[in-house]
Amino acid sequence: MDWLSILYTAVLLIAVISILRKKVSRKSKVLWGYYLVYIIYYIICLWGYGFSGIVSTVARWLPLVYIACVSAYVLPRIWRTIQDTNQAQKKEEQRKQDRVFYEECRQFGIQEVSDLKKPENQQRFRLLAAKHKMENLTEEELTGVLDRCAAAYREEKAAEAEEKRRQEQAAEQTKYQQLTRYAGLHGADKPLQMLKDIQSDLVSGFGGLKYIPMKKESDGAVMAGAAAGIGGVIPAAMSFSNTERVNQEIRRQNEMAKTINYANGMMISNARARASRYQEAAEKIPLKLIAEPPAEELFARLAFGDPTVEVSQFGSVTVQVSVTADKDLTIFDKLPAFIDGSFTAELYDGEKKIGEAVLVFPAFGSMTYRLDEKYYKDGFLAVKGLQIERGKPVKLEGMCLNCGEKGRAYTVKLVPRDLWAMEW
Repeated sequence: MDWLSILYTAVLLIAVISILRKKVSRKSKVLWGYYLVYIIYYIICLWGYGFSGIVSTVARWLPLVYIACVSAYVLPRIWRTIQDTNQAQKKEEQRKQDRVFYEECRQFGIQEVSDLKKPENQQRFRLLAAKHKMENLTEEELTGVLDRCAAAYREEKAAEAEEKRRQEQAAEQTKYQQLTRYAGLHGADKPLQMLKDIQSDLVSGFGGLKYIPMKKESDGAVMAGAAAGIGGVIPAAMSFSNTERVNQEIRRQNEMAKTINYANGMMISNARARASRYQEAAEKIPLKLIAEPPAEELFARLAFGDPTVEVSQFGSVTVQVSVTADKDLTIFDKLPAFIDGSFTAELYDGEKKIGEAVLVFPAFGSMTYRLDEKYYKDGFLAVKGLQIERGKPVKLEGMCLNCGEKGRAYTVKLVPRDLWAMEW
C-alpha cells in the first residue's frame, strides 16, 4: 500500500470516527461523496487490473482532488466561523464591561446623555471613565458609550418586562384551565375525579424527596498502621489525626442527613395519610344517589353574597362569590343532600353582555369540608377523616379570558348552568 492509499484510508477512518462520535452529521453530503470516491478508487486501483492506464491514473488521484476541492470549500467556512466566534466573544466581553460601567453611572444619576448637562455629572462621568480605563476616549466617544449602554439597558428592561408579561399571561391561562377543568363533568363523575386529583396531588407533591444515604467513617487505626508501615510514628500520628477530622465531618453530615430524612419521612407520611382520607371519600361516591330536578329549582335554593369583580392587565375578568345552600335539602323525601355542579356569571358593561365565567362547586359541592387533623409533640400527625358541614358559605371563583378592559367596572348576573343534588 503506497502513501496515497494510506492517506485516503486515514481520511476515511477520520470521517467514520467523526460520525460515530457525533461530531459530524450522519447525513453529511461531503462525507458520503468521499465514501463514493473512495469506493471508486478502491475498485479501480486495487482490484481493477483490467482498466486502462488513464482510468487508473484518474482514479488514483480522484480522492486527493476531491479532498482538495472540499478543503477549498470547507476551510474558508471554518475560518469564518472561528472569526465570527471570536467577534461574538469580544462583543460579549465588551457588553459586560459596558454594563458594569453603566451600572456605576446609574448609581450617580447618570442614565442618559442629557444628564451630562449638569457640571457635577460631567465631572463624575469623567472620573468613572478613568476608573474603567476609558480616559483615552474622546468626549464624543464617551457619550457614544453612554448612549449605547442606555439603549442596551432599555432593550434589556423591555425584554424583561415582555418576559414577565408572557409568564403572567401563561399563569392566567393556567388558572383559567384549572377553574374550568371540571365544568364538563356531570353527576358522580365530577366529585369522583376531583377527589382522585386531590389524592394524586398530595402524593406526587412529595415524590421528589429522596433519602440521603449515610457515610461510613474511616478506621483510624488501620490508616495509622498503614502510615506507620510506610514512614514511621510521626506519619502514623498525622494520619490518625487527619482521619479523626474527616470522621468528625462525616458524623456532622450524617446528623444533618438524619434530620433531613426524618423531616422528609414525616412529610411523606402525612401526605399519604391525608391522601388516604380522600381516597376513602372517593370510594363512597359511586354509591351515592343523585336527583336532577330543574336547575332553576336548585338554583333558587342557593343564597349568594355580593360578587367581586377584578380585571387583569390582559382584560381577563375574575369573579368571586360566596354561596350558601339550603342545609335542609333532601332528595327522595328523606335523604340529606347537597347541591353540586356549576353556574354562570354573566358579565355586563352597562346593558351590553361582554362575556361569562363558569363557577364550579368544589369536590363536595355546596358543603364545606376540611381534614380533621391533630399534631402530637413528636411531630406525628393523626388524620382522623373529613369534617363536612352543610349550610355554610362556600367561596367560588370563575374567569372570563380577555373579555374586558382594565379600569372599567362590570356588573354580574348569576344564572343556573348545570346543577344536581347528591346524597350525603
